[in-house]
Amino acid sequence: MKRLTLALLSLCALCLGAAEKLRITDSTGSEGRAILRLAAELGQRHGWEISIHSLDASAALDKLDAGETDLVLVNDSDLPAGRHAASSRYSTAAYIAVVNRKNPLRSMGAADLKMIFGIPRPKWELVGGSAADIHRLAVRARNERFIGEKILNLTMPLRGIFILDTAEEAFTLAENDPEVLFWGTFSSELPTELVAVEVDGIAPTRSNIRSGRYPFSVRRFAVLPAAPSAAARKFLRMLGSGAFAKMLEDDGELAELPDAPK
Repeated sequence: MKRLTLALLSLCALCLGAAEKLRITDSTGSEGRAILRLAAELGQRHGWEISIHSLDASAALDKLDAGETDLVLVNDSDLPAGRHAASSRYSTAAYIAVVNRKNPLRSMGAADLKMIFGIPRPKWELVGGSAADIHRLAVRARNERFIGEKILNLTMPLRGIFILDTAEEAFTLAENDPEVLFWGTFSSELPTELVAVEVDGIAPTRSNIRSGRYPFSVRRFAVLPAAPSAAARKFLRMLGSGAFAKMLEDDGELAELPDAPK
């Protein structure tokens, strides 16, 4: 049964006589705030009344067809082939595994990572390392589990994973612990004592993430109806702006074709 996963977020509450309304349905599951920040900025700038719902992809696209939402945000894995013509890719998220530089491990399999985070008290010897316990770190998600858990396809309850509020806290711990394995969103500027490992032989570089070669990358699309509103078209254009690209970087995501610097 499809269900609403987040409460309605109303923006620009003072604009009671707003000429434009924009209803966004987000099915990406993103933990970032870039979309919220852009919506707030446009609502204030143009006097729009903007609402954002979170809903699963199938229900969101049904609402789009029924005229009950103006724009749907969806991950590539949930985008039906027949919807590509009406969609625009606006970002690519990625999740990375990070180790301390004193750990000689530099590459892991995607299946190994899923196993390590899915079992209690894994040891480095499972992936060719020492007999020491792996000290697993992650960042807390809004549902009190951890960010990027879904892409690992975990089915068992969490056991022995130290969940922190921010990546910065995790980095501080990882810099001083050779047995750490941190799982989190992409970062191009890791502390010098830390290194992101390759997954299935593919490094989490910007080019590999954008191309989809990196296994734990997630492309995000905006889908419009057959006759989009002026506000929806404006919002779509702003998803390709340099300002939004910076917001995405703050979330650990890569923008698709941002404006060239002026």
